[in-house]
Amino acid sequence: MVRPVVSALFVLAVLAAVPLVAGEPCSTLAVEVAPSSVQIDVTGAQPRALTFLAFSKAEGETPVNFRDLIDFTVDLAGPVRALPLGLTDDTGAVSITIPFGPAGSLGVDLYGQAVSLSVELDLGGTPPLVITSCTSNVDPFSL
Repeated sequence: MVRPVVSALFVLAVLAAVPLVAGEPCSTLAVEVAPSSVQIDVTGAQPRALTFLAFSKAEGETPVNFRDLIDFTVDLAGPVRALPLGLTDDTGAVSITIPFGPAGSLGVDLYGQAVSLSVELDLGGTPPLVITSCTSNVDPFSL
């Protein structure tokens, strides 16, 4: 079993070496807060893509840049935090349930946006590796 932390470290290492293609909004995020858990569902992303929930206390625009190799924008105001959700399946979906409770006990309103990163290898291409990003809609939720 590949742990999200190991996958995230792999992606960060790859990002240091290859350019990232900025993606258009292409997936759907749904965050449901139940009395004892938080359900996070992402659909419509790229198949087998490493997916994160980016979240913040406000909507806005935050550019994501890394040594001029990564350049895309999330529709959240900084500071933005990220929670690894895992790899999407063959249909571009990933779901996770996080035990939490009781709902609303923290009194924090947040905005979430899914960010998926997929790696394509083309040994004859220039560059040989391309990382494609996909962002979702912004979904507000309260904890």
